[in-house]
Amino acid sequence: DDDVIFAGFRNQGELPGIYALADVFVLAASAEAWGLAINEAMACGTAVIASDQCGAAHDLIDHGNGRVVPAGDSEVLARVLPEVLSRSGELGRNARERINRWGFDEDLIGLRQALETVL
Repeated sequence: DDDVIFAGFRNQGELPGIYALADVFVLAASAEAWGLAINEAMACGTAVIASDQCGAAHDLIDHGNGRVVPAGDSEVLARVLPEVLSRSGELGRNARERINRWGFDEDLIGLRQALETVL
């Protein structure tokens, strides 16, 4: 499809422009401890979809700025993608607002919650 671009590796300096051009950023990883690219995309005002195996997904993504999908479930991803695309402007604005409120204190809260869950 001409509307989908797999950009491949890009230098760090190019990423803000690429994120800003995108309607949605997808990180459908099978395992990702955090997924800093989620933070970066949100900071550029891009709606996000991430797998439930991305650490950042649980702390940063909600229905107001994107979606979290089960890792490896391409059917759910295919169902969610058009929904997110149809609202990408609104979700992207919300993503930027959300990440602008994220900081060290929120990191600590998330870390404490993760530790409590494990213990």
